[in-house]
Amino acid sequence: MGDGDGGAYAIGSVIATLSLQSSQKGSIATIFLVVMIALGLPILDTTLAILRRGLRGVPLFRGDASHIHHRLLDLGHSTRHTVILLYLLCLTLSLAGLIVFWTQGHALPIVPAALFIGSISLARYLGMGTDLSNVRKQVAQASEWRGTVRRSHRLSEYLLSELPHCRDETEFWKLFDHAAERLGFVADGSTREATKVVSVQTQGNPALSLRYLDDLQSQQNWWGMADCLYPAFAAAMLQWFPQESAHTQF
Repeated sequence: MGDGDGGAYAIGSVIATLSLQSSQKGSIATIFLVVMIALGLPILDTTLAILRRGLRGVPLFRGDASHIHHRLLDLGHSTRHTVILLYLLCLTLSLAGLIVFWTQGHALPIVPAALFIGSISLARYLGMGTDLSNVRKQVAQASEWRGTVRRSHRLSEYLLSELPHCRDETEFWKLFDHAAERLGFVADGSTREATKVVSVQTQGNPALSLRYLDDLQSQQNWWGMADCLYPAFAAAMLQWFPQESAHTQF
């Protein structure tokens, strides 16, 4: 059983049981809406993750560190405080769903409006307001960058497949450097001047920093390409440098 499966099965069982018990007390549509409201936090987080990864042009099933709890941690909240906030949010949503059920749908115009306002406020607090205001621009950029991101992802898969066959870290980093250079990143010692740095890091893992030319005539999704290379980088660091907290390959 994978991480989270136990909780998912428990939630599913509770929802199914409550739906059967309450099927004679209200319409099916009302019961379904109550469930959707009560599960608002995971639904919202999943929806935002799909939109975020789609706009960035990275694979939808690739993990990242931009979920709601990650953003709360980045804002300075402790792990304990973050968990409490998420519990309170889930409790609030559950109560909102029960209010809709108890009033037989009479509170339906009020609850969704309040939830919408709350979602906008939460997005602004988490720093998502700028992302939402530039959706059209990000969609256009994502369509242009999709091919490059796919290529970066294939290079990362190649590096991961070659990692077990490398005799030492030097052999692997040569492959990694070559893959990064093919994507346009600038290696140390290059005669070309690199004026920008992009960094990728997940919670508790080492950071990867890559340098690239600041060429306004050739805009690239540098973050997306670096993010695609990160799994290979993290796997190599774990194998050869498990104690390292940060590393700059380029």
